[in-house]
Amino acid sequence: MLWTADLRSAGLRPTRATRLDNGNTLIVDSRGTVAELDPRSTVVWKVTGLATPVQALRLEDGNTLILEQGANRIVEVDPINPKVRTDLNLRGLNQPQGMSNY
Repeated sequence: MLWTADLRSAGLRPTRATRLDNGNTLIVDSRGTVAELDPRSTVVWKVTGLATPVQALRLEDGNTLILEQGANRIVEVDPINPKVRTDLNLRGLNQPQGMSNY
């Protein structure tokens, strides 16, 4: 299925995009934003001010893990209240490059 979106209106320049099971698309913008867009290209939720996010992964509970390479950390975001971030505070991350859902 081909899907296109004008992301300029959402202020996004994606570096990674993942289609979610609900039909929405999770977009990572390494300039500091992760957003979820519905099939009509409407922003469902967005979190900004991240330090070079490089990957986002939807969890079974609906939250999203975000790998912030610029901060060497992983944060968990609740899409119902995306301003609240839980820093998982995983020590030992050295220039993390990505996550896998395998």
